[in-house]
Amino acid sequence: MQDYLRATVSTICERFPRRHVWNDVDLFGCQHWIEAEIAQRGLASTRQAFTATYWTDAKGTPASKSVSNICVELPGTDPQAGTLIVGAHYDSRHGMEAQQSRAPRFDWPHLTNGQPPPTYWDTPGANDNTSSVAALLAMLPALHATPRRHTIHAVFWVNEEYPFYRNFWRKGRRIGDTIFRADGMGSYYHAERFSKQDRPLIGCIALDTMGCYDDEKGYASKDAPWLKKAGVNLIFPDSHNYVAFLSNLASRSFASRSAALFRKQCPIPVHVPWIPLGARASSGWSDDWSFWQFGIPAFCVTDTAYIRSPHYHRITDTPEKLNYPVFAKVVEGVLSTIIQLTR
Repeated sequence: MQDYLRATVSTICERFPRRHVWNDVDLFGCQHWIEAEIAQRGLASTRQAFTATYWTDAKGTPASKSVSNICVELPGTDPQAGTLIVGAHYDSRHGMEAQQSRAPRFDWPHLTNGQPPPTYWDTPGANDNTSSVAALLAMLPALHATPRRHTIHAVFWVNEEYPFYRNFWRKGRRIGDTIFRADGMGSYYHAERFSKQDRPLIGCIALDTMGCYDDEKGYASKDAPWLKKAGVNLIFPDSHNYVAFLSNLASRSFASRSAALFRKQCPIPVHVPWIPLGARASSGWSDDWSFWQFGIPAFCVTDTAYIRSPHYHRITDTPEKLNYPVFAKVVEGVLSTIIQLTR
């Protein structure tokens, strides 16, 4: 497990380090590589294609591109028993001035003069979110081979990162005299299509940033002073040796039940915060947000990203920063949880 996770994270980050709509060579290259990896594992995948809209320069010039989620259906023995969705996004964050930047830059000097890039630029995204892509790929053979009553729908989502996250730019936002618009969050389109099907659902488990673990204390992000103001230090443990199952109030029982199953099989602590994420449109952790918009229970399996890792959304989010021994144990725990949920 460790070897596969390490090799997969390294391969994606080295071959496709800039995976977003502004660099579709890497975005589509990663998509094709994931599809080939699924096929090598003896499984079939299908594309869920749709059109993403966004802008191409600092003037907000609109553009569109056909992009795809990658879906793998693992049928259960009882079609009426319900489906469990498990997914991870495969894109990475585009360049910005700081972690909390709302708009990417298109005029960095290093793009033309060969200077070193700033601390924040196109991250290779080893933890965010290549770790989860590797985790889902690693789990597929065992999920396929294990008999189950429920159907498992595995999916690799496109466009979780800026500017698509939580549809912030969908209706357009003004910055100075320019209006920027973007629409095309992969998990939102995926959840919307599921909501229109007459298909019973157990819920969705979104995997996002799963590879950073240590015994340090405190909060890693020096770019988000609002963290402590928001009382995050009261919600999460001080140590960084656990995995969190984050949900909203409507999904809390699903997250808690899953955490109980995880604890039976995995020695890594799992934390379900006593204050769930809110129901507001601006709340959410990752692709779980998309499913909440359609009333589908969902939670995120995460190492807590920027709360823990100082490399979040930076060019320093590279493969050697991940703790593969603990990461592998977490993946094995999640695998066991999924198997138990779908028996």
